[in-house]
Parts: sequence; structure tokens; C-alpha cells
Amino acid sequence: MPRDAALPPEIVETARSAPFVFFGTVLRPGGSNLEVLDTEEVPTVVVRVDDVVVAPHALGDLTGQDVTVRLAGPDLRRGQRLLLMASSLVYGDQVGVTELARVAPGRQAARMREEILAEKLRQQDDELSARLRHADAVVYGRVESVEPFVPESAAAAPQPIGEAAPSWRVADLLVWRVLKGQPAEGPRVVFPFPRTQKWSEMPVFVQGQEGIWLLHSLASRDREAMTGRPPAVANGFEAPDELDFHAPGLLPRIQLLLQVLQA
Repeated sequence: MPRDAALPPEIVETARSAPFVFFGTVLRPGGSNLEVLDTEEVPTVVVRVDDVVVAPHALGDLTGQDVTVRLAGPDLRRGQRLLLMASSLVYGDQVGVTELARVAPGRQAARMREEILAEKLRQQDDELSARLRHADAVVYGRVESVEPFVPESAAAAPQPIGEAAPSWRVADLLVWRVLKGQPAEGPRVVFPFPRTQKWSEMPVFVQGQEGIWLLHSLASRDREAMTGRPPAVANGFEAPDELDFHAPGLLPRIQLLLQVLQA
């Protein structure tokens, strides 16, 4: 951490893992927009989101919205402006979060934002590097076709795993460049379809889609257990994590991370 950093290291570390980081203004101390939260037992506050640093994409832009914050520290006063780090509490018509840390930004709001975003980028690089390290192959190319998986026999059909057992589709890839590994010609990516709540984070693919795939061999038992045992297909792989597929624009960054890993 630079000597002139606006945030202490422990706050930066909290922000690194926090799904919500935002500047906000206290509107209603002790208030709540959530019917499911008992404010007599849990200290809360309603905060207007002035500037979002980090938030889940699924929630859209929270700027200007009022969110309920379950406090972990001392009570807040109306009109206070804070940098809040929080974890998810509840989504729905209203958003509720649980406070992890807070800072009074003063005149250093811009520098605080820069430091947190820089740390988030380092976190994303660390997570992507871990996926790249464990991938059996990394390829850049295009989906030539997508077909439903049809087992050759009942014995070859994948075993259902509870109520969330998916159907499967197979995407045939045209590889333009191999970035890691030595995949067989014409790798095929098996993925669950349609999405369910259990499989909501797993990428799905369509014909003509271009990008970078981090491919994991279907021979791995741990990965099979994680994804509900995808069916075995010739030249078969899976890309079960949201970090296992990236748009073409990220190619230079992935190439750089692979060079660092190889070094």
C-alpha cells in the first residue's frame, strides 16, 4: 500500500471481497424498507446510494436508489455521507445489505474509489489466473454449432442429480488460436441447458459466438461432481465457471496472464 494511500490496508482488504461498495448518504437512521427485517432487534438505516463503486450486475444501476443497511458498527446520523462496504442481505423490490466496514470519505472520495477499483482489478486477475492455471486448454475461436446431447443408449445417459438436474447441449468449437494446452482438433463443450437457479452462473453458448474458452477435461471427477456429471462426448470439455468464457476483447489480458503463469 502506498504511503499516501487514502484507505488503510484492512479497509482495502474488506473492499476486495465485498460484493457492495458504494458512497451513500444516510436518510433514515433506524429505518428500513424491508418488511422481513425486524428493526427493533437489528440496528438498520436507510441510505441513498450516491455513487456505486462495486455492485452485482444483476441488480442494475443502484445509483439514486434507497437501500436498507443492517449496521455492524455505531449508529449513524441523518445526512452523514459514507463509503460503505457491505455483503448481500436480501434482493427483491427493495435491496438490503449488511455492513462490513465504513469510512467517512471527506475530500478523498476520488482517491478511495481509485484504490478500491485497482484492488478489485487485482482480485479479478488473481481469480482469472487461478482458472487459467487449472484449465486443461485455453482456446480462442467461435461456436460452429450447438446441438442437444442425445445419448446413444439409456446406459450412456447422464444420471439425474436431484430436482435441478439439467439437460445438456454440446457446442462444437472452431479454434483459431490455442493459447494453452494441446486440445484435440474440434473441441466440444458440454453445458447445461436450460439454466436453472442451481446452474445460473454457468455460461451457455450459441452458434456464431466468438470468444476465449477455458476448457476443463470431462475426465476430472471433481469437476463432474460439481456440474452434475456432464455426459462423455468425443473431444469433450466443459467450461463450468463464469470465468471460463470471455469476450474477444479480453484476449490481450488473458495472453499476458498466461505469460506470467508460464514465467
